[in-house]
Amino acid sequence: MVHGADGRLTHWVLAFADRDELERLREELRLREELRLRKSLAAAP
Repeated sequence: MVHGADGRLTHWVLAFADRDELERLREELRLREELRLRKSLAAAP
């Protein structure tokens, strides 16, 4: 984690053992965003 001069959290720093791990995380994030968008569209009038 990276903190600003005021002590507040400003960034997360991630490290990966290999490229496959990074690609799995990217895919999971993509799927979660897609699900979030579908839910918001379904809730719209």
